[in-house]
Amino acid sequence: MGGESASAGSVNNRDQIIGVRRNTDGHSLAFRWDSGTVQTLEPLDGDTDSLAISINDSGDVVGNSFSSAKVRPVLWHNGYPVDLTEFVPSDLRAIYGAATASGINNRGQVLLFMGGKFFGKTIILSPTP
Repeated sequence: MGGESASAGSVNNRDQIIGVRRNTDGHSLAFRWDSGTVQTLEPLDGDTDSLAISINDSGDVVGNSFSSAKVRPVLWHNGYPVDLTEFVPSDLRAIYGAATASGINNRGQVLLFMGGKFFGKTIILSPTP
């Protein structure tokens, strides 16, 4: 895979594995392993790192894309990153601020946690990229 280290995080019923690897530049990049082929799951534009959290049986992956200044929830659909922040209603973004992805089911529904240290809210999104 290249890089300094890698670890697996989750597997679906099709034996696809997701994880994260640290490259030689010190950045963390999510990956999906499928039948001996490794695909890097790139961060969103403007970010430097990615972390895969959950994979469903369709091979869709959710996780987070981040830089030193921000964290954004991301869905990798067919290997391409989609910013899930765009699917969060603006009133919730105004109240709770940042969101992080924590799971995806086989219907494509994504679980997000929004908020910070003292308060938060968990929401379910049904994005259609």
